[in-house]
Amino acid sequence: MSAPVVDACSIRITPMEEADILNVGRLHREAMPWSILSKMGAGFAGRFIRWIQEQEHSQVWVAKSADGRVLGIAGATLDRPRIYREIVRKHAVAIACSVLMNLWRPGVLVWLGRALRGRLRPLPDVSRVVPRPAAEGLFLALVEEARGSGLALRLCDERESAFRAWGLIGPYVILTLSTNKRVHAFHTKRGCKLVAQVPTRGHLIYEFHKELPPDDT
Repeated sequence: MSAPVVDACSIRITPMEEADILNVGRLHREAMPWSILSKMGAGFAGRFIRWIQEQEHSQVWVAKSADGRVLGIAGATLDRPRIYREIVRKHAVAIACSVLMNLWRPGVLVWLGRALRGRLRPLPDVSRVVPRPAAEGLFLALVEEARGSGLALRLCDERESAFRAWGLIGPYVILTLSTNKRVHAFHTKRGCKLVAQVPTRGHLIYEFHKELPPDDT
């Protein structure tokens, strides 16, 4: 691994602000181009992430260099299904308009087609599926030059501190693309366990669980 080219000591991690929307969306799109948020454009991705932050027991952190450049982002929520329902309920018109405006993008059409086919398939035998925790580390992304700086660990610490503050004791989930071997190694080293491999929208998603024990300090 090449040495990081950012000064780790100068990196500040703070909650996302309104002014961060576009830069957060750009980093999300660069790091996760396969995501439907990214396929809808950086502006929509950043706005949706801001909506996540506005939900109860949810947070988004932004890591910035001394000159204000966004170097990393991370998100967490205590109840992913609930906050996504709330976002769709509250912002249904804005989401629908964004989808219509982006139908010309091939990636959006492909994603919608896969989503529809998924709806039409029989539901899996839930008795054979490992229960998925509602709490989730939603995303974690760094610019290339910040890798190896320790920033990913700092962002993970922010997430776990928030989970503890929200009263979580037990597992939370982390979802990653199956091809991202670097991320798999990172989470495995942190004590995360791979519990399932789930086909989703044409991709194979690895589902990791991380146990958060009681804080004895």
